[in-house]
Amino acid sequence: MSHIINKFAPEVLIAGILRLINDKGLRTKYLSHLDPVYFCHNLEDQQSLDIKLLVKSLKSIYDAGRDTQISLKTMSTLLHQNLGDYRDLDRFLLQYASWSHDPKIADLSKDEASFNVFVEYLKVIAVAKNVQPFSTDYQAGNISKASDKLSGMLNTVRLIEGMSLADSLSNMDIEELILKSDMDNRRFFSIGCQPIDDAIGGFPEQTLNLIIGATGNGKTATSHHILRTCVETQTYCYISVLEDRPDSFIYKLVAGITGIDINRLKKGNLIDSERTLVKKAKQDINEYIKADFVYGQDVATIHRLANDYDQLRMAANKPLPFVNIVDYTGHIAAKSNGDKGFEKMRNAYAERKDYALQSKKVCFDFAQVNREGAKRQNDEKILTHNDLAGAFDISQVCDNIISINRNAMNKSESTAEFHISKARDGINGVTVQVGTQFHKARFDMKDFRVIQAPPEFANQYNKL
Repeated sequence: MSHIINKFAPEVLIAGILRLINDKGLRTKYLSHLDPVYFCHNLEDQQSLDIKLLVKSLKSIYDAGRDTQISLKTMSTLLHQNLGDYRDLDRFLLQYASWSHDPKIADLSKDEASFNVFVEYLKVIAVAKNVQPFSTDYQAGNISKASDKLSGMLNTVRLIEGMSLADSLSNMDIEELILKSDMDNRRFFSIGCQPIDDAIGGFPEQTLNLIIGATGNGKTATSHHILRTCVETQTYCYISVLEDRPDSFIYKLVAGITGIDINRLKKGNLIDSERTLVKKAKQDINEYIKADFVYGQDVATIHRLANDYDQLRMAANKPLPFVNIVDYTGHIAAKSNGDKGFEKMRNAYAERKDYALQSKKVCFDFAQVNREGAKRQNDEKILTHNDLAGAFDISQVCDNIISINRNAMNKSESTAEFHISKARDGINGVTVQVGTQFHKARFDMKDFRVIQAPPEFANQYNKL
């Protein structure tokens, strides 16, 4: 890898490093990806050694918790503290001063194209750091470990490549940021119920959306409704199934897509028109839906499988899944014996949110409510995120939280109430009643009534 790493001009590397020193937003994002071992790899000329020392110095200074713009005086003081035994320190400081005042490097440090090349260099380093461990495990036949290293490498490169809010705010004013947001063409997903979609503000990429409910309220039916919507809108989806059997999952999925009663599907006594619908559903499922049955797995394994599937589709030049579903999060295994209870769930949701941000997908997770929540619902109370199973505050992790409500009084009825407990970019507290078709494993989201919302919001839908 050295010949690839070292094809980048030293001036571009120096300019990129100096820009990190002078831009806290960029520094926050990229500092962890600076690695003095791989900068100017295997080069021993004085300029390359100085660049490696500069990177090592910055890492030492910032890793010690000192996050500041570094002047020559600050650099001198801190280097003497951290690298006082370096015999050529004074000469290095003169070199640093020379770089800082070099007009060519100053121009490069302000040039976006030059900085983009520097970011490409960081990506090459990320690959170089993982190539040897990956190759060692692969040649030794440790395919699982090799796959983990490959997924880690790809995630790191994807993270380096992504645009962060810190970058935006540090390089443009608020007006420019708003204009840029309008031009970004951020992708959204619709679940097909207009008041829910509008109250949430749409389900955008890079969000974690949690759907909760007591046993029998329709969590799995909601996941299948989302799958059905993916098929209808030709949106690619990956789902991790943690509790349902493959045959049960397929029956529900086909029933939801075709509208054929599940029991009739199981009996197989179908008329020709229904067989045609099933055949079409099979084609659509094969095209748009990928399901992995991952019983008793931790979050890292679930994400590794999803990332591996993405890589296969990329290699085949096929579209990547935009929607990612976990049904349901309560079955995610702990990482270790010491990672149990609320810690397991807290860590699971935190990792799911990180995955949504890094992969630029819209994620839907399903979770069970606690016993108190189930009792509250039987008392005809609306469920909120406070009724989640697990003693921790998840509201800061998830972007949107929706509860499915069917108390003892209306479980025999053909309706359910979707309550928006949290909408990060929308309206909290909206409750929408929709029709249920559980014999077809789906909801009738077109049959809705807004029963709780600000009047101006509710009126525009209840008149439809």
